[in-house]
Parts: sequence; C-alpha cells; structure tokens
Amino acid sequence: MTSTVLTLKSMRIDDVLGFDFLEKPDKETLEYALKQLYLLDAIDKDGTLRTLGSVLSTFPLEPTFTKSLLAACYVSKQCVSDMIKLLSVLSTENIWLGISRQDEQR
Repeated sequence: MTSTVLTLKSMRIDDVLGFDFLEKPDKETLEYALKQLYLLDAIDKDGTLRTLGSVLSTFPLEPTFTKSLLAACYVSKQCVSDMIKLLSVLSTENIWLGISRQDEQR
C-alpha cells in the first residue's frame, strides 16, 4: 500500500484518505502507509511530497527498498552490488523452486 500511496502523492493527489478507490482499503492501512512514507522522509508532517519522495516514486520497487538502494550508493560500489542482489531476492515471490523426484528422473 505504501507504493500506491506514494504513486498517488506523486500524481498530486494529496487527499489519499478521501481518494475514491475502487476497493477502498482500511483507514488504518492508509494511515500506516502514510506513516511509513513520513519515516522514510518521502513526505513531510503535512503529507506533502518531498524531493526524496519524488525520486522514490520513479523506481519500480517498494519505497523502503529504493531508499536502501540509494543509501548504498553513498557507501561503495561493492555495497551497491550487494544491495542489488539482496533486493532482487527480497522482491521476488518465491526464489526456491520445488523440484520433484519425477523431474529429476527426466
């Protein structure tokens, strides 16, 4: 939900709590997403999108992942490489394939 709220904010839709969703999420869920964006420094205390929020909204990742990647850029090239590997694992649904014995015999 955090990515959705960030996308709405980047589209200049400020009132996400009053936004007319097709399937409206719980108010608590939206408030939690806004809190996460505030803690990431993507929005200010009034809910206005900050410069970092604009940058975070351009990446096809969860905002927490994007901020981690950007922070790694300031550390070292090796750190960026390691962070990319870590985020690629975390952003997939299932990295472990179930191989049955029948598949092994083929």
